[in-house]
Amino acid sequence: MVQLNALGDFDASPRTSEALPGDSRDVEIGFPASTRAIEAIADGSRGRFLGIANVDAAGAFDVLLWNSKSACQLWDPNAASGDPYPGATGGEAFGVSEDGRYALLAGGLTNTENAVRALHFRLDTGQISEVPDNMLPGRAFATVTQFGQDAMLVAGGSDPLNAADLALAPPVGTAIVFSHEKQRFDRNTLINLSAPRTKHGAAVLLSGETVLVGGLGSTGVALSTLEVVSPVDRAARIVGTLKRSRRSPFVTRLSDGRVFVAGGLSDAFSPVESCEWHSADAEDFVQERAGLVFAPRQAFVALPGASVLAVGVCDPNRADCSEPQRSVSFIRANGGVDPLPDLPGDAADPVLLSAADGAPWLAIGSAAGRVMRRYDPWLGMFVQPSARPSRAPEVDLPALAFDGGSFGFLSRSGSSAEVFGFRHGTRGRYARAAGPLLLGSAENLVPDRAPGKEIYFDAAGLHLEGSSATAHLADADFADVHVAMDLTSGPPPIVHLGDTLVGVPNCPWPEQDIAIQLSVTRTGKSLKVQRGSAQTTCDGPTGRATLALSAAGTSSVIRSLEIRRSVP
Repeated sequence: MVQLNALGDFDASPRTSEALPGDSRDVEIGFPASTRAIEAIADGSRGRFLGIANVDAAGAFDVLLWNSKSACQLWDPNAASGDPYPGATGGEAFGVSEDGRYALLAGGLTNTENAVRALHFRLDTGQISEVPDNMLPGRAFATVTQFGQDAMLVAGGSDPLNAADLALAPPVGTAIVFSHEKQRFDRNTLINLSAPRTKHGAAVLLSGETVLVGGLGSTGVALSTLEVVSPVDRAARIVGTLKRSRRSPFVTRLSDGRVFVAGGLSDAFSPVESCEWHSADAEDFVQERAGLVFAPRQAFVALPGASVLAVGVCDPNRADCSEPQRSVSFIRANGGVDPLPDLPGDAADPVLLSAADGAPWLAIGSAAGRVMRRYDPWLGMFVQPSARPSRAPEVDLPALAFDGGSFGFLSRSGSSAEVFGFRHGTRGRYARAAGPLLLGSAENLVPDRAPGKEIYFDAAGLHLEGSSATAHLADADFADVHVAMDLTSGPPPIVHLGDTLVGVPNCPWPEQDIAIQLSVTRTGKSLKVQRGSAQTTCDGPTGRATLALSAAGTSSVIRSLEIRRSVP
């Protein structure tokens, strides 16, 4: 049987679920017209299979089901039209569209035709094909990002076909656009970069532009520039400068829109031991956190609340940094660093992959002994999940999250590399409303710092002790929404609906001496704020909004939390 669940700006009801035999064909499903996504769950003799799909404007969708207990082989390199692709030498660029529907794997560090080849993935249907027309020129260590509505940008990289020694392959000064609709590279219109760039980082800004960060230039010196490439005019421009030049930096866009840059190597090939934050348009430097100890290899991943989880990074002011490769640190949005428990066992070569619920995956260990663990945000440590793939990402081959519930990676197989995928969940922006939370667990909530005396969860509920401690509802966002909670002790918390705050002077909780029941109801642009029988109204946010709860200055304990997409 296949269980299909309709997701959108509505709550679950008999109209939003349908169980069908696995061999069903041409069956009409009476889901609401406002359905925006479909969750699929199939249980059978081969285990549980999961899938998630967006619904298009015509109400159509394709959903790919993955086994939730083992990695699926997405691509056999021997299926390529010529020599096996990809190879086992690394250097491929691997990127995914922001809706998780498409992925592109391009190039590689080789002096063969593999340097100009690419694979196109349809993650909703499982169709994977080699791109018929190759890139120009060959590229290794390029980046792949979404570029406009229907394209991907392959930027920079080294040209291994233009060097006798692969280690001396010259940086490329262009970017090339791939069209999903045409499944072709636009080889007639290359985008000129401000300068050749390879081994850089990249992220998609809130504007839809791609920012290229750092890397290695044509003189062999690490770059400090931030360069933005626009999908509107297909032109590039320098917009900012790093505090520290870096090759191979980690770059990501945080949940508040800022650009986070960390690690990488200096011209002396030593780790750059600092983190930087830049504005949402990448034009302004915001802050730097230096004075940290970096292991030779580190890994980073963004979390809700504009925080970052780091492996192989240690704050010497707060922890013993004698074995930095075992260190795990929680980097707050303001640059503060909280130490977390060290990794046990073989802590070599970490790879971090983002995931739903603020619970990223970690691949770690040497060679065949690599294992996978998952971060528990309320324990503040990596644990061994009950279901995990038998194969694990390798440190020098590309891996990335496709969406909050799946990831893909390359794994060596002789002289070539197979592409694997693993789905572990289906949570996304239209995730079913939570309620009641906190009676048994704080699942779906994520703290904005290491759990401890400032914020923690126990049998009494969610404790917000710090002056600004915040718990973010992960992954989902809302149009109209009803939030209800029971307050065990302390003042009512501050409720964040996007940029709108409830519980502050311009939108206060009503006065009520004894009232543990609190609620906030958003309808359009209006908020109804209720405490017991007393209520007031405030102006609400514009557009879709995320949800978070933060401390109101002193200790608050919240026992129950219910979130409904349908307003009562």
